[in-house]
Amino acid sequence: MAEPFTADQAALAKAEAETAGPSVLFNSAANLAGLAAGNFFGFLAGLITARALGPAGVGVLAVSFGISEFGRSLSNFTHNPSIVVYHRGEPAAKVFGTSLLLKLIGTSFFVALIAAFSVPLGSFFSVPWWAVVLTSLVLVVGVFQEIGAARFEAENRMVFRNVLIALGPTFTLLAVGVLVLTRHFNVATSILTSVLGTLAMSVGFALYWRSPWRLRFDRGVASYLVSHGSRIALATFLNSSLIWTDTLLISHFLDNSQAGVYQAAFSLTFVMVTASVAIGVALVPVMSRLAGKGESTAHAYQRGTFLALLLALAIATGYLLLGRVILSFYGPGFGAGYVPLLILTLFGIFGALAVPATSVLMVHDKAGRLILVGAAQVAINLPLNLLLIQRYGITGAAIATTTAFTLGTIALWIIVRRETGAWPLAAGTWAEGAGMLKRAAGKVLGRRRA
Repeated sequence: MAEPFTADQAALAKAEAETAGPSVLFNSAANLAGLAAGNFFGFLAGLITARALGPAGVGVLAVSFGISEFGRSLSNFTHNPSIVVYHRGEPAAKVFGTSLLLKLIGTSFFVALIAAFSVPLGSFFSVPWWAVVLTSLVLVVGVFQEIGAARFEAENRMVFRNVLIALGPTFTLLAVGVLVLTRHFNVATSILTSVLGTLAMSVGFALYWRSPWRLRFDRGVASYLVSHGSRIALATFLNSSLIWTDTLLISHFLDNSQAGVYQAAFSLTFVMVTASVAIGVALVPVMSRLAGKGESTAHAYQRGTFLALLLALAIATGYLLLGRVILSFYGPGFGAGYVPLLILTLFGIFGALAVPATSVLMVHDKAGRLILVGAAQVAINLPLNLLLIQRYGITGAAIATTTAFTLGTIALWIIVRRETGAWPLAAGTWAEGAGMLKRAAGKVLGRRRA
């Protein structure tokens, strides 16, 4: 009789074979390569923005985009459910056409809501009301990019997905450069560069789709996407609350300059989470097939956790050694974010490790558990931020956010264990991981010698 780890490994290999296209490991590498390219362009655009606008300008942008991110739940709630429905045999035009319409309805409602309350929101957070409205348009403009990405993920075509997604930061960087050189760069035009970058991605996906006008709406599919996606939407809303509570409260209690410094440090550590998401994107189609057949997703979950941990620790080491140097690139005043950066590095590690657990619960239709964890995290995060920001400034915000995410990730591990019987890592995972690294190193050394 096969050992449990070996049986799970065999199930994963079989699911990978049945999922047309490259393996999970290849797709993870492709996603990380695309992420690295996109993040590099985004990092350059962020540096130019920080040096041109200073901490206060970055703070205004952070707060404005932070408010708009609360509408993300009405934009991406159909993402994973649409992949699951597609793998159950529904036509792509029906699945993603229905998803597109639901996204348009949700994001349009949010933009209208933001426009109605933009003046009091701007007054409370000391940002221009029009900045809040402009940033919310990114959600509407990006809906086709989101369904296009979901389709490519469902079809296991990660390379094409990453090339098209890289269009966004590329166009944004070019637009920022032109505006800076022509001396037309300010908060308003900076927001417009983000809108332009998002639009470029949507147009790219629409053109590659060839016949986007053939998308169809289906009530049955809509019912499934709404019933399962509504829980994901609430979980995403709670997650947005976790991610942006600190920045928004810093803006309110301190000022936008402090919010800008904090956001620079936070965005650097959040790279760990987005790197883990890139791995999770490669795992979801395979785990979806496994869950649909009633087979174990344990090995896929553990492989994703191992890769996420490896990447997070590598990035954390870089920040520990070069954190002050990296922050100095942003310009005068941003060096004050070094201590929060070190604290938030722990947030980045645990945030990255939460992604595989979240993916497992979603493919097993356990998004309700994510809501409970998210609500508990918000209940911890909000009062801690209210208390610690007023006492310790941005360092207090870093402590509060890190505490909430660390406890939340531990809770997710326990829930996944109860639901699936799997821990995030197993002895076999370490052995397999060491083997993968050894083979990868051998290939690199072999090519160099050749």
